[in-house]
Amino acid sequence: MTSSAPAPRILVVRFSSIGDLVLITPLLRALRARHPDCYLAVATKEEFAPLLRHNPNVDRIVEFAPGDRLTHLARDLRAERFTHHLDLHDSMRSRALRWLVRGRWHGYPKHRLARTALIRTKRNIYRRGTPPVAERYFAAARGLGVTPDGEPPDLYLDPPERERARIWLRDLGLGDGRPVVVAAPMAAHFTKRWPVAHWQALVATLTARGVDIVVVGGSKIGRASGRGRG
Repeated sequence: MTSSAPAPRILVVRFSSIGDLVLITPLLRALRARHPDCYLAVATKEEFAPLLRHNPNVDRIVEFAPGDRLTHLARDLRAERFTHHLDLHDSMRSRALRWLVRGRWHGYPKHRLARTALIRTKRNIYRRGTPPVAERYFAAARGLGVTPDGEPPDLYLDPPERERARIWLRDLGLGDGRPVVVAAPMAAHFTKRWPVAHWQALVATLTARGVDIVVVGGSKIGRASGRGRG
């Protein structure tokens, strides 16, 4: 009688930022669904750890705090004896971590040239049909038998956080039986921002369907929220 193979021990590295941490959640969900008994750890910056803290697909968050040495992080990760190492950042820091934590590492197609051209010259040289980033992350998990399930990213809140959000919306006069949509129109680079006219059309469509809109972002757009306002 042959014994089944041990459950994989999977390390996912994505240091930042908010949007990118959210975009890795479809892959985390797929890994848990395909390997329910796996051990799944995510290494990220301390400030972004709350985004995954209540995600049921993650067994451990390895936090990299300001001032921490990469060698200390590597020592912690080496002790875990991971069977699969997924680099979803592909930065100088994550590449250095690859060298410090030996093992089979896999990355994803970052399309650096196309990305740089779009940001710096506003020229779109991406090939037609290039998968979105959330799906490209799956390339790092080759060999683990996972594919995108077509569902959106996950964002889990604990009960106290949900209650604070409910009270905040109530104080704004929002969410009283009506759906609420959060819009985040800003991005670090101009080329990552949807045109204002598109946002206006989307908000007009949603409000016409009885949806409350809350706009979030930094000081460049100020703060706006309210029923029927974008």
